[in-house]
Amino acid sequence: MPLVTGERYWVPHKEQAYVPATFKNLDGDAAKFTTQEGEEVTCSAKEGDTLGHVIDAQLDGVDNICSLEEVTQAAVLHTVKVRYLNANPQVYTRVAKIMIAVNPFKALSIYGPATMKTYLEASDPMDMDPHLYAIGWDAVHGLTEANKANQAVLISGESGAGKTESTKLVLSYVSEALSGGTQGGIQDKIMRTNPILESFGNAMTVRNNNSSRFGKWLQMTVEARGNKVVILGCSVVDYLLELTRVIKQGAKERNYHVFFQMIYQKERFKDQIKILEPSEYRYIKDSQYKAPNVNDMTFFDEHEEAYDTLGFPKETQMEIFNMVVAILTLGNCEFDEDGDACKLKDETPMTDAAKMLGVEASVLKKMVLVTLIKVG
Repeated sequence: MPLVTGERYWVPHKEQAYVPATFKNLDGDAAKFTTQEGEEVTCSAKEGDTLGHVIDAQLDGVDNICSLEEVTQAAVLHTVKVRYLNANPQVYTRVAKIMIAVNPFKALSIYGPATMKTYLEASDPMDMDPHLYAIGWDAVHGLTEANKANQAVLISGESGAGKTESTKLVLSYVSEALSGGTQGGIQDKIMRTNPILESFGNAMTVRNNNSSRFGKWLQMTVEARGNKVVILGCSVVDYLLELTRVIKQGAKERNYHVFFQMIYQKERFKDQIKILEPSEYRYIKDSQYKAPNVNDMTFFDEHEEAYDTLGFPKETQMEIFNMVVAILTLGNCEFDEDGDACKLKDETPMTDAAKMLGVEASVLKKMVLVTLIKVG
């Protein structure tokens, strides 16, 4: 449709995706527009003929995209932006039962007990501000009040979008709703899986200091007991863990958190595990040693406390910690040619790793140096 002078259109913008702007004129093959702030933006005349008109309601930052008279990509992005840039950032926007979330990269005061209580007592969260607790409400309601059918919550997004935190928030609501406010038990154990999964599966990337480097399917099993639904258990299946990160990371990235948790516990475990400085491990020496806003000491305490809550014996915990450091230690093994075979330049890393793994050094050495090929 040809552009009309004086009318507003959604115009592509290199920084803001789309901006509402008024069409001024054509200058050769360029269509010229002006934003409300006086910025001049242009696009090709051919592209201009495909631009959508701006409708006033699209500028208001509505809480439910479905309430818009016309839904376009530009209108959705602008609505989310307007809500986020509010004096009190509104990071959630509805698309009916779907929730769009914007990661504010800072703590917000909208997740406390009072807020959760409001949604726990709600008769219909669609009458309330958009929130991830509303997603939890829908899931619990589907289990207990509606068709009493299995429920699924899909959380997706690019790196740094906030998937990990969103998962914890939905899970905390569901656990609270099904526990009836009681503390401990299976609900507490489910929440305690997070520090362990994040320790072994999350790392610092150039875009996110606590990026999940794997996908996970968390399945909660429930049972109806009278007029209540109780949680029986929970299983977690992980997918596509980024194994290559263990041996190599980018210059502004880091290995998995658990390695640094152990390194910064060096003093505590000095009589039990031989832990070196990060610069002394080949697998991590060229990476970042600290991740902003990730406290490895506190993170380790939560990690260890999770094992206690989940019933891991202290002996098993020590075996896990030893294995973590053994992986870094084995990375320090260097090899020389020895005819058609190879040999270790220095057997110290191999010996240290064998001790941590609780195996004979000679057995581990054979596993590393000898390749077995089975034919037939």
